Amino acid sequence: MNILIMVVWGVCLGYLCYQILLITGWAMTPPAQALGGTSDIRFTVIIPVRNEAGHIYNLLEDLYNQSIDRSRFEVIVSDDFSEDDTVGEVMRARAVLGMEITVIQGDQQADDKPGKKYAITRAIAKAAHMHIVCTDGDCRVGPGWLAQYEAHYQQTGSKMVLGPVVFNAGGSLFERLQKVEFSALIGLGASSLRLKMPTTCNGANLSYEKSLFEELDGYADNVKVPSGDDEFLLQKAYDRYPDKISFLKAAEAISYTSPKRTMKEFVNQRIRWSAKWRFHTSSRMRLWGTTMFLFYLGWVMLTFSLFNDPYRDLFISTIVVKLILEYVNIYRINSDLREEIPLLITIFLLLIYPFYIIFLFVSSFVGRYRWKDRMYL
Repeated sequence: MNILIMVVWGVCLGYLCYQILLITGWAMTPPAQALGGTSDIRFTVIIPVRNEAGHIYNLLEDLYNQSIDRSRFEVIVSDDFSEDDTVGEVMRARAVLGMEITVIQGDQQADDKPGKKYAITRAIAKAAHMHIVCTDGDCRVGPGWLAQYEAHYQQTGSKMVLGPVVFNAGGSLFERLQKVEFSALIGLGASSLRLKMPTTCNGANLSYEKSLFEELDGYADNVKVPSGDDEFLLQKAYDRYPDKISFLKAAEAISYTSPKRTMKEFVNQRIRWSAKWRFHTSSRMRLWGTTMFLFYLGWVMLTFSLFNDPYRDLFISTIVVKLILEYVNIYRINSDLREEIPLLITIFLLLIYPFYIIFLFVSSFVGRYRWKDRMYL
C-alpha cells in the first residue's frame, strides 16, 4: 500500500471516528422534559421577512394558536424592503385574527439598511420582553412551540437555545433527499454543541436573551456578510457563555420549512450557506471546516481507489462501515424528532454526498448567489 493510499485511508478512518462522536453527541443531548407549571417568562417572537406574501399569514395563524396565553408573547414582523404584498398580508392577519402584531418597515430615507441582520436588529431594539425567539416568514410551527421554549428556559437557565428545523418534504425524490440532508445538519448542530465544538444552528428556530444580543453587540462585526445571523451569533455566544447554550430536543418545538423545488434554487441556497465559512474568525470553526473538507476529499479519493484491485475489498468494507454509521446517525435524529426517513433515498444521498460537499466548497469561493431577489458575490 503506497503512502498516498495509506494517508487517504487514514483520513477516512478518522471520519468514521467523527461519525461515532456525532452519534454519541446526539445521544448525550437530553430530550425535552415534561412541561412544568406556568412561569413569568415572556417572549418576543421576531420574524424578519422579505417577499413572503405567500407564507406569512400561515405562520401568524400558527402563533395565534399557541398554547400559552397570547398576553405572554408579542409578535414583531420586521420587513426587509419587501417588493410584494408581505406587509398587506400581515395587516390582513392582524385584522382577521384580532391579534396584536407590530410591523417594522425599513425606511430608506432614515438610512435603514437592507438585509436580514438589519431587520432583526431593528426588531430587537423594539422588543418588550427579555426572551427573543426568531423564525422565518416561510415557516410553520405547532401549538406547543413557545410552551416548549418556556419549559426549557425554566429547566436549563440557558441564555441561548437552538431549536430543531425540519423540511416538509413533498413526494419528489429531490425534496426527500433535501429533507434527509437537512436533518443531518440539525443533528450536527446539537451533537457538536454537546461535544463542546459548536458548529451550526438555524435562524428559522433560534432563541436567546435580548441582553445577550446586546452584550455581544449583535452583528456589528459581521453585518456585511449577507447571511449568518444564526452561526456568527452562536459562535460569539459560546465564546462568552459556553455552559449557557443548549439544544431543544423536542418534536413539539420543530419549526417546519419547505425544501427547494428546483436544482438551481437548491445549489444557490447551499452556496450561500457554504460561503459563510470563509468569514468565520473563530479558530474553532476554521479547524472544523478544514477538517470536513479533508474528510470528504478523502472519501472522493478513496472512491477512485476502488479501481485499485489489491485493496478493493478493504476499501469497500470501509465505505460500508461509513454508510452504516451515517445511517444510524440520521435515523436516530429523525426518530427522536418523530420524523421518518426512507432507507434507499438515504443510502443514495450518503453515496453522493462527498462529491457534493467538494463541489460546494469550491463554489463557495468562486460562485455568486441570489437571496431574496438580491445578488451577492
